[in-house]
Amino acid sequence: AGTMAARRVENSEEPDAILRLSTAGDARVSAEHKLLEGVSKQISDPFWNIYYPPLRWNCRCDVEKTLSGAITPGIPSGAIDGVLPMFRTNFAKEGVVFPPEHPYYKIE
Repeated sequence: AGTMAARRVENSEEPDAILRLSTAGDARVSAEHKLLEGVSKQISDPFWNIYYPPLRWNCRCDVEKTLSGAITPGIPSGAIDGVLPMFRTNFAKEGVVFPPEHPYYKIE
């Protein structure tokens, strides 16, 4: 989350930038994350409020910045299924390390 947050801060310096989501591209990539491979959206698109990596524990997804390229219309069907509710956020944009519902805060 920290690495991706730093990348988000770097990328936000160019508001017209397009971000492209990529996976590790190997057999360990989940089916849901494969659906997101290659999705490209402007950095200001609300898509990144939910789908900015990490998208789950041990997520190896990444984003690449480009200043040109085709924008992916819509969101692939079923993609949200692979993102746990606690990861449906942009940690860098929200300025958090752990979302409020993270088990780290659960006191027993």
